[in-house]
Amino acid sequence: MATRLKEVDAVMVGMGWTGAIPFILADISFYFRSVPEFPDLLDCAAVSTQHQVFLSQPNFRISTENSAIPNGAKALSRAVRDTFGRFALIQRCQVHKGRNIIERLDPSLHAGVKKVLRQAWDSPTAEQAERVLRSLARRLDHDAPGVSASIHEGLDEMLTVIRLGLPDQLRRSLGCTNAIESMMAVLRQVCRNVKRWRNARMALRWTGTAMLEAKTSFRRLKAHKQLPILRAALLRHQKAVLVDQAIDRQSRAA
Repeated sequence: MATRLKEVDAVMVGMGWTGAIPFILADISFYFRSVPEFPDLLDCAAVSTQHQVFLSQPNFRISTENSAIPNGAKALSRAVRDTFGRFALIQRCQVHKGRNIIERLDPSLHAGVKKVLRQAWDSPTAEQAERVLRSLARRLDHDAPGVSASIHEGLDEMLTVIRLGLPDQLRRSLGCTNAIESMMAVLRQVCRNVKRWRNARMALRWTGTAMLEAKTSFRRLKAHKQLPILRAALLRHQKAVLVDQAIDRQSRAA
């Protein structure tokens, strides 16, 4: 971008599923201010594709038991947690995380670390995956302490799809953010010739146009037939949170 918007720093959009074909969550498109680390609108879009958020909050106006909302920057992740609390389950993109780890290592370690990461992502339980990743972090702690710290950082968020007990195919589909990144690629393509963002209305207009263009190329989720399993898992999580909240209220009352 040649200039930076003065009125806003970013536009947030979302994608979700109620069936095989994804749809744009236009209801949650909004502007937010004071995000100084984002140099421009499209860089924000690029940063904001490294997480997914699975929501299971009761009475939320979008059908949250089977919707996935992409999220990226730490400020956005914190905002989701502040708003939805324990009802929100954040899945960090395994592809991005693996790439960030590999790129910071000596090339001689790439093959071995990739193998260990794949072993973790394919683990049958979150506990086993966590053991594999912690073991990898210990092995790298001496030669690459920064990478070791990166593995520990956000460890729980890397294993959300495993912890939910989803089938392998659905895990692979929801463990990365390829779908939203494809949409953002269309956004960059549509907006590539814009040299000056005059105001927030212009940004919203171009973003909306790009989203409609992206919608024409949406493809069905490979594991769409398994989405009811995700819904059931989120409902179980929702019930567990509600039970814990009831117990906490009883403890405080006592």
